[in-house]
Amino acid sequence: MADIVKNTLTLDKLNETCTDISDKTEEYVEKADSLIIDRVVRVMNHAPVLVTLMALADKTGMSISPDGFSAAPEAFEGLTGDLEIPGWCYNVWAIAAFLQLGSVARSVLADSDELSQNDITAAAVTNYAVARMIGSTNALLDTIIVALLAGHAMRSGSAGDVTIHNASVQLVSAFTTTVAVLGVVAAIASRIPILKDIDATGPLTAVIAMHAITNRSGNGQVKEVVNGAILGGMALSAIRGGISLDLDVDNILSLVTTAGLLYVAYSAVDNARTALMN
Repeated sequence: MADIVKNTLTLDKLNETCTDISDKTEEYVEKADSLIIDRVVRVMNHAPVLVTLMALADKTGMSISPDGFSAAPEAFEGLTGDLEIPGWCYNVWAIAAFLQLGSVARSVLADSDELSQNDITAAAVTNYAVARMIGSTNALLDTIIVALLAGHAMRSGSAGDVTIHNASVQLVSAFTTTVAVLGVVAAIASRIPILKDIDATGPLTAVIAMHAITNRSGNGQVKEVVNGAILGGMALSAIRGGISLDLDVDNILSLVTTAGLLYVAYSAVDNARTALMN
């Protein structure tokens, strides 16, 4: 009888031990799911953005290494208009790429995905379109496509107050819209005889277009800042280029263009300052 009782107690102890092991195993598996597997799945959910961003960086030459950081702004200077955008303005692409990486990192590390599938798809498609734009034989068309795609992302939920998740697309939208408009204005001016025959009319037309872009209603904070930076850089370049007082038609139009550019630049910079203070 004593042996039966002893064996029963031993069996109960064994069952209790097995139950404890099973419970602990399930607990650790759940923790592993939460800490590792769920995180890996969430990284894979964001993979389209990371893959297209890496492809873009590889094509342009943007890189980070122990030797330093390469922004490669010159890779984006394929589209030119009658008003030249200063080369340093193209560093906006490196800023947009860093913001996009920060957005993905925050979304992956948060308790739940902060980027929706729509956000991820829009970013990936835009990155792909930007990569196509680099070195394109039809830079104007590809720039317009990027501007439309980024604008669609804005209209689909990335507009409004600037956050880590929408700052990148807002930068891309603002910059490519301005570049595309300048490209379209230059293309139209080159096909109108009266504008084509007088060299100075192209830049003057571009200044008028920039005035319209800068003062349109609905410009957000990022758009105001981007326009202020572009026009400020253009104004500095115009001043550094010197001013001629010759009285021929081209030079008179050039003086009018410079004066208009300085006025529009002042307005744009003031709008950017106001936007940043609000």
